[in-house]
Amino acid sequence: MKLFILSLVAFLFCVTTVRGAETRDIKTLFADHYTNHYEHNRAGDNVGRFVKAAKKYDLSDGLYLVYVRNIGISVFGFVNVEKARTERFGKLAADEANWNYHAFAMDEEGNVYDFSYSTEPKILPFSEYVEDMFLIETECANPVAGEFCAGREEKLKSYSLETLSAADYLEKKGPKKLPTVTLGKSLEDYTVLTK
Repeated sequence: MKLFILSLVAFLFCVTTVRGAETRDIKTLFADHYTNHYEHNRAGDNVGRFVKAAKKYDLSDGLYLVYVRNIGISVFGFVNVEKARTERFGKLAADEANWNYHAFAMDEEGNVYDFSYSTEPKILPFSEYVEDMFLIETECANPVAGEFCAGREEKLKSYSLETLSAADYLEKKGPKKLPTVTLGKSLEDYTVLTK
């Protein structure tokens, strides 16, 4: 009986250690939340849960919540995205969508963690993410009757970014008026907001 109890304790220790190791990496945590904790059309909630989980594993330092809003008149004030995570014909798809606003997480190195982007958990550099998620509109290159094209230039000048540090979010200090830049600003200007 003692051998059985010792074996059980050793097994539980190993399982706990392996599970802990799996979630002690921000990339693994993101993949887990992308796959298992996603709610459709709840970008802010998805990012919030991710930040809270990151805090639990001491991974939230250097994380920021980023909010994208359309402060201009393009797309009737909506944020138009090109690769929204959706379902089409019973299968995952990346499709165009219009949202009131959008939210994702970003680390100090400029890596984006977006639960609403594409069909699998991808961590992209900010500049690559912005191009793919917002700016590359195939319908602008080959206009077809009935399709709407907001256009790169309009999005660059009218989509604004606001940041909130994970620490402020966790302490419920937000929302507060934060410095805002548009997508048209350089990445260097944007990263100033996260420092």
